[in-house]
Amino acid sequence: MLIIFFTFLYITIAILLVFIILLQTGRGGGIAAAFGGATVESIFGTRRMDIITKATVVLGALFMILSILLVRMGPTSLIKMKGAPKGERPGIVQPQESPAPQP
Repeated sequence: MLIIFFTFLYITIAILLVFIILLQTGRGGGIAAAFGGATVESIFGTRRMDIITKATVVLGALFMILSILLVRMGPTSLIKMKGAPKGERPGIVQPQESPAPQP
């Protein structure tokens, strides 16, 4: 149940991170100018870049922390997940012994 919550949070943060990055102004004005970037600038004043930059840093850090957490909570390896016996690896064919040649 906990892994489902963290996965939902991970996906939500990823989507928010994409939108925050798209709102940042680039050299050519970015997509923020196309969707009313001037309005956001007049609301937040000159500190707008500080707010968006801080939000990007926080969301990026949360994204990385949740990535590591989800990997640690998941299955430890494909061998354990596939149920292969210990010492054998799936996908590798063991050579069969051929019978001794008859004289």
